[in-house]
Amino acid sequence: MKSSIVNQTYLVIRCVFLFSVFCYEVSASDENSSTHRPGKAERVIAKVVVKLISKQHFSHKKFNDDLSEQLFNSYFTSLDPQKLYFLGDDLEHYSNFKLILDDSLDHGQIEFAYSVFDTFVQRVQERVLYIEKTLHESFDFSQEEELLIERKKAAWCTNARELDDLWSQRLKNDFLGRLLKTQDDEKNEPKKEALEKLKQTLESKNYTEIKISDLAPKITYEKIFLPYRNYLQRLKNRDGIDILEIFLTALAKLYDPHSAYMAPKTKEDFDISMKLSLEGIGARLKEKNGEIIISEIMVGGAADNDGRLKEKDRIIAVSQDGVEFVDVETMTLRNVIGLIRGPKESHVFLKVKANGAESNEVRIIEIVRDIIDLKDREAKLLKKRVILTDADVIDDATINLNLVDGEDVDIGIITLPSFYTDFDKRGEGDGKFRSASHDVLDLLSEVNANEISGVIVDLRSNRGGSLDEAVKLAGLFIDKGPIVQVKYANGRKKILDDTDDITYYDGPLIVLVDRYSASASEIFAAAIQDYKRGLIIGDKFTYGKGTIQTLHDLDHRLKNRRVFKNQTTGTLKLTTGKFYRINGSSTQHEGVIPDIVYPSVRDYHKTGERSLDHVLPWDSIESLSIETFSANDELHDILIDNVKRRKTRNSKFSEIVNAVESYDGYKKDKFVCLNYLQRKQYEERKKVLLDDVKRFRRKRKTKNELSKNDWLLEEAMINLAILVKLHDKRIRSLSNQDIYEPKN
Repeated sequence: MKSSIVNQTYLVIRCVFLFSVFCYEVSASDENSSTHRPGKAERVIAKVVVKLISKQHFSHKKFNDDLSEQLFNSYFTSLDPQKLYFLGDDLEHYSNFKLILDDSLDHGQIEFAYSVFDTFVQRVQERVLYIEKTLHESFDFSQEEELLIERKKAAWCTNARELDDLWSQRLKNDFLGRLLKTQDDEKNEPKKEALEKLKQTLESKNYTEIKISDLAPKITYEKIFLPYRNYLQRLKNRDGIDILEIFLTALAKLYDPHSAYMAPKTKEDFDISMKLSLEGIGARLKEKNGEIIISEIMVGGAADNDGRLKEKDRIIAVSQDGVEFVDVETMTLRNVIGLIRGPKESHVFLKVKANGAESNEVRIIEIVRDIIDLKDREAKLLKKRVILTDADVIDDATINLNLVDGEDVDIGIITLPSFYTDFDKRGEGDGKFRSASHDVLDLLSEVNANEISGVIVDLRSNRGGSLDEAVKLAGLFIDKGPIVQVKYANGRKKILDDTDDITYYDGPLIVLVDRYSASASEIFAAAIQDYKRGLIIGDKFTYGKGTIQTLHDLDHRLKNRRVFKNQTTGTLKLTTGKFYRINGSSTQHEGVIPDIVYPSVRDYHKTGERSLDHVLPWDSIESLSIETFSANDELHDILIDNVKRRKTRNSKFSEIVNAVESYDGYKKDKFVCLNYLQRKQYEERKKVLLDDVKRFRRKRKTKNELSKNDWLLEEAMINLAILVKLHDKRIRSLSNQDIYEPKN
């Protein structure tokens, strides 16, 4: 009886589903609509991904009706996170799917995803037409109006009229933002004459009923309309696999924020970021205002050696043979990059407009591709001499360093942007593959050879990478012992150890972290902290990502199916484990709390694991017994106390605290005013606040140079220099006893 009810229920679901598919096919037949349809390959990939997620994710969460409803809502918001395009009626139209997505995906039925995507394209097209029409109408900039600038938690607009009102406000906001930004720099568009006309009109007593398209046609077209039009075209150019990636990733992220389905091109980008090498022309691209622009020429790359391609040049078209060019102006940035990348010694032809060129002259540049090392993302060592002063050591009678004012200390700063490794070469058994630990080992050899007295490992903004690399890197600073504990989805536990019995650097150590230090960075910092090997300095806490992702190459599972004979399938990145500190505590959600905390504007950023949806919870397991560097305890306590004293006496501490609090007040603004005079005053106040904060925000560093305005690094350098002096004093007092030998 029960089996019969189940079968009947399934038949009802299938009937509802097939009726919905029929409606989708009928609507797709409209010649004016953009249509995307799943192929057999996409259906098979969907079935396999759903099974893998359900069976192998760490949470063992069942894909049931409850999760089906969450996926329904999640997919709409993943396409339209600010709720600017879809109507509430759209969600109602598809409501029959809410509780059957789990059943339909089990059978590879994914028409829902493609139909919703086409509806989204249609809604974007409607907005583009609305923008084109509305920009030629009059606006009143004297009204007391406000626009909600963060709409993630807002309700969907119920009808087109409500959406029109929202977009009218958005266009006024776009124009005011562009105009006031332009007024800061008269070299920008519109040109000076048009700018003066705008100022006179808007600042007169009567600045209502203004046609912004008449006052500033170039701003209207290039800065406001064109980006939306090109966004629409890029949506229309999406491949079926791209839509599947959005849909399956929306499902994966209901399990945790770090699981995702990666289409083949996404996986290619992931591999490049891990092995720091690619084949291409050696130029970075960006999309700006509907154009594909050269954002950087990589030193030593093919484009750099050729010399003709320059930063800010615009790429119009790409060809592999110099004859049949592909127009790239409305292509997705990823697809443009895919056209330009290629194997070493192959040729690519670019149609290019030079930056700032007044004419429409287009040059054709032929470049021979080469292997490019992404050296800006690899580990680097910078040597710095720190000159200590009396102001750096508070209450020297307590520390009693016998410090001479102006005494200098040589330190080394190792910056590590990620825990990279070349998985392919490592898998092939190539012992010379590039990795973070190999590169840092070379840098430590340089530290030892140059008699550098102390080391800072800078992991700020390091989002992680290879778990193995984190273990190996921590092992460079101890002789042997456990580094991290791992618990897998099947309940199995594993301890990852450093086993080589060698300490490659045994001197004073400080690790710099911030809110963006995540995953492998947290493993390394936690191990250094648990062993009491060095001091952790930075923001209130790190990112809080304590989960492990496994890459499931779907090609291995599906390569024998005929449908995939000439097609790659992508990769499922799935959370299958959690890692735990030596002390048994997870870094998940809570992160690593530094030994010395400095005020930071990042304290008010909504970032880190705790700001994400569907995160796995914090927990703990049993701790491990280790021998710590307990002789460091007293030295670290003295240094921490010195920082506390310096905070009360150094004016820079109070300055940054005030700047951070002011910045926090600005960041909490949820609305922006659309009255011209009020908005102008608001932007002026905001600029003062941001200029104040920028004094304490490090600027991008160039090769072999430290970042400018890097206040936290300066503090770390002073602390390390004092720590070096404390170590030297301790060594002298212990009569040559090695204080780095672990003690119970």
